[in-house]
Amino acid sequence: MKLSLQNSHTLEKIRGYVTYVFYPKSKLMKDTVQFVGFSIKSGKKNISCWGTMSNISQGDYFELEGFYQKDGSFKFKSALRVDDDELGATSMLSFLFGPKTAAMLINYFNSPIRCINLFKNNQTDFELNALNIKGIGPKKLEKAYTKYENNIAVDVLYARFSKYGLTLNQALKIFSTFGTDCLKRIESNPYILTSIDIPWKCVDFIALNYYKISCIDDNRLFAGIISSLKSIRNRGHVYINLDSSDYNLLNLATQKLEVDISYIKEAIFKLQKEEKIVITNYNNYKIVYMRKMYDAEQNVSKLCAKLVSHSKLKKRDKNRIHHYIDNYEENHFKLADKQKEAIESALSNTFSIISGPPGSGKTTIIDVICSYFKYYNKNIRINLCAPTAKAAKRMFDSTGIQASTIHRLLEFNPADGEGGFKYNEYNPLKTDILVVDEFSMVDLLMTENLLKAIPETITALIFVGDINQLPSVDAGRVLADMLQSKIPSTLLNKIYRQQEDSTLLQKALDFSKEKSIELADTKDFFFYSEKNELAIQEGVVNLFISEVEKYGIENVALLIPQNEGTFGVNTLNCLIQDKLNPKLFDTTPELRSGRRKFRIGDRVIHTVNEDNHNVFNGMVGTITDIEIGDKDFDTEDTIIVDYGEDELSEYHRDRFDNIKLAYAMTIHKSQGSEYKSVIMILHMANRFMLTKKLVYTGMTRAKSYLHLVGDEYAVNYAMKRNIPPRNSRLDILLKNNLE
Repeated sequence: MKLSLQNSHTLEKIRGYVTYVFYPKSKLMKDTVQFVGFSIKSGKKNISCWGTMSNISQGDYFELEGFYQKDGSFKFKSALRVDDDELGATSMLSFLFGPKTAAMLINYFNSPIRCINLFKNNQTDFELNALNIKGIGPKKLEKAYTKYENNIAVDVLYARFSKYGLTLNQALKIFSTFGTDCLKRIESNPYILTSIDIPWKCVDFIALNYYKISCIDDNRLFAGIISSLKSIRNRGHVYINLDSSDYNLLNLATQKLEVDISYIKEAIFKLQKEEKIVITNYNNYKIVYMRKMYDAEQNVSKLCAKLVSHSKLKKRDKNRIHHYIDNYEENHFKLADKQKEAIESALSNTFSIISGPPGSGKTTIIDVICSYFKYYNKNIRINLCAPTAKAAKRMFDSTGIQASTIHRLLEFNPADGEGGFKYNEYNPLKTDILVVDEFSMVDLLMTENLLKAIPETITALIFVGDINQLPSVDAGRVLADMLQSKIPSTLLNKIYRQQEDSTLLQKALDFSKEKSIELADTKDFFFYSEKNELAIQEGVVNLFISEVEKYGIENVALLIPQNEGTFGVNTLNCLIQDKLNPKLFDTTPELRSGRRKFRIGDRVIHTVNEDNHNVFNGMVGTITDIEIGDKDFDTEDTIIVDYGEDELSEYHRDRFDNIKLAYAMTIHKSQGSEYKSVIMILHMANRFMLTKKLVYTGMTRAKSYLHLVGDEYAVNYAMKRNIPPRNSRLDILLKNNLE
């Protein structure tokens, strides 16, 4: 086959089997990209092909559709496993059963094509025959059919829709959600893909161009409006104005749908009639909610009011409380007045809130509260929880009482979708005392789920947080709204947990109050003035390695405002890995997922909640073993991660996207954790991310040493920049319900 010397503009199809696989060297490539080289069936010459591929292994046989490049390589837009010729049939059988079993099957059926056709078209006859072959049993056959359904469906999805922008990971997500009849589901309404967060542009492109759906089709209009409401939730808002102000639903939906506004207004009316959205009046304007967000805000305000009313019905013995505090001070140490106030409030009320910065005595207060209840009732049931595993572990370390994540406490079941918890209003928690730490991280929907699971007999529910930290990632400003209400609360404003010559916590507190902080080096604070991005990149890598050598990797954090860029999390993780944990030999075990490389000894973070695997968002661990899969022995690529406390998790390739390197992490991901030494980059290259709450949150992760790297202007810029206010009415609803 003669190759063109210029890029071809003709879409062509070629077939061949993979002779080798190689990966991009650039650290800026997309995670899903893999480069493959394969041999053309009609000749002996290898042609380098590149594009997005799934489950690629040497010997696999594909039909690729794409364009020849001027260097002779082939850039493909789609890749589909084919089995309608001998090479393809042989490769497919090897893919499904492994090479050795495939050879036995081909020998038994006398033809790879006959074998694969029977496999696909008559499962009963195929299994009856295959079971006559030594070494093939029911489990192996079941596994092959499952693999066929899973992988072929994904291949067809990706081959059909990749030209419209669908990525391989998105194809996998579609299949895992809708199963083997996913194409039928999509054909009936392509916009169902927006329900699983496939990007709007991709879904709309597929619907308009592949299925030729009208731009004013109801399904399109509904999906565009709901997608607009989801986008405001991603920005932290609970609702949006319908048509007033520049930032309103009609403007967002019109920009997205590009149709006359009259069609959008009519579709909004239909969605309201179907109770998928709620439109209500607020401050003389119409505002719009997703139904579940409206219900959550209403439910949280009512449940809070109910808990507060319980306090009025229950009379607590204040003399006994004062007596216990006096005894505690005699046997331990003197408590500050504000600490006593917080303790008395928590012990006197069914529901209370404590807010304060690190070092303000919150942990001591929790310890006194728990010890009080245990002293007077040894059988009392106390539960501690927090949004992240790290924060829960810190609660356990400081109190000796078992603590868990909120998801684990409520026993989250992903199969039930959002809000699918074992413990709820119909099956409340078996607890008397519940303390929730790091409550500033808890969003509106999670607060609703938590409050629904509180039993009528609860003795004390205590939310503990820091109002100056970042708000929840998802929608709401729950802690801030609650603190403005009549829920019993105590604001701690003085720091106690700090060595006499330490400056860290006071600097953080001053920063949150917009007081200029002294950037001169002290015993525990260091500022490295540098504006050059490459110099910062090299400097923080060396500084991180130096700190790790002093204190151990679990005690050092490199915190960055964002994931991408010269000193984004992704770039720095790769650089640190190559220095701290390099691949020294060709035989060193290593598994790749796009640009991500995983090696034994790597520090990784789990990025989603997976209750069925007993691992949760924010858990940080170390890779202790890597197993390279072998088709001959029907084994899969596997990564073993040790999360401590005898918590081992096994990852196969379909879950590799759930972990990422954790030498560096975003400040958001560090919430709920503390480290002996923290390195944080503050530079105007990250100016769109820099806010007072973000930097304060990063500063307060440091227990002993804080290293700020960047320029002074960025520090002052962040200190003056507040997070834009979030749309929420919880404060108003609480005020009305608590009057």
